[in-house]
Amino acid sequence: MTCRSTRYPALAALLVAQSVVAQPQIVFVPLTPTSVAVPLNATATVAYEVRNTTSLPRQLVMVPIPGVVQLEQGPGRCTPAVPVPANGNCVLELLLQGSALPAAGVSGGPVMCIGGNPNQCFQPSAANALQITVAAPLLANLEALPASLAFPAGGSGALTVLHLGEPAVVVENLRVVVPGGVDIDVDLASCAGSLFPGGDCTLVLSAQQPQAGVLLSVEGDHSVPVPVEVTVTDVLFADGFDS
Repeated sequence: MTCRSTRYPALAALLVAQSVVAQPQIVFVPLTPTSVAVPLNATATVAYEVRNTTSLPRQLVMVPIPGVVQLEQGPGRCTPAVPVPANGNCVLELLLQGSALPAAGVSGGPVMCIGGNPNQCFQPSAANALQITVAAPLLANLEALPASLAFPAGGSGALTVLHLGEPAVVVENLRVVVPGGVDIDVDLASCAGSLFPGGDCTLVLSAQQPQAGVLLSVEGDHSVPVPVEVTVTDVLFADGFDS
C-alpha cells in the first residue's frame, strides 16, 4: 500500500507537467469563416482572436503571406508595436487582396512568432487555418440611357452610362463595341476615366451616314455588357424634306 500511495502522486504530477508542456503559448480562435473564395478583383477579410496564455507580455510578428495584409489600426488589433499582455488577447484582422493572392491560393497559417523568433512560432489548428482560393472576377452591372438612341447623320447623340453600384467593382476602360462595317464614331468624353460604383458618365456617338437599327455594346473591364440600339437618320431641313 505504501508503494502504491507514493507512485500515484508521482504519476499525477507527471501528467500535469505534460499537459502544461502541451498547452500552446499562443492560441487562435476564429471570429469569421477561415475558408474564403476571393474574387480576383475584390477583397475580403478574415479575423482571429489571438490569446496569449503565458504570464509574460508577448510581441507577436506575423510571417508574411502573399496577398494578405495585417490590419493594425484600431483598438484591440494585433500589431508588433504593442505586445499582447500576459493572459491577454488581441484581434488579428487580415485583408485578403484577390489581385495579389497566389493563383493557387493560400492553405495554412497565419503564423505568428514571438518577437519574430522563427523558433517560437504558432498557428491555428488545421481545422481553423486559412483556406483561401481565388475566384472569378466580379462583374459590375451597368445601365445605358437611352437604351435606344437616334440622331441625324452629321450630328451626334449622347449616352449616359450608370454604374448600378452592386457589386461594388470599379469599371476601367469603358468602351463602345461597334460592329465591323458600321460607320459610327465614339467619343468617350467623361467616360474616359474610371467609373466608380454609383457613378455615371456621358459618351457621345456621331455618324456621317444613316444607319438603321445598329446594335452596339457598352462595356468595360469587369462589367456586364449592355446593349444599345442606335439609329442614324437622314438629315432633315427645316422644311421637312430630306437633304
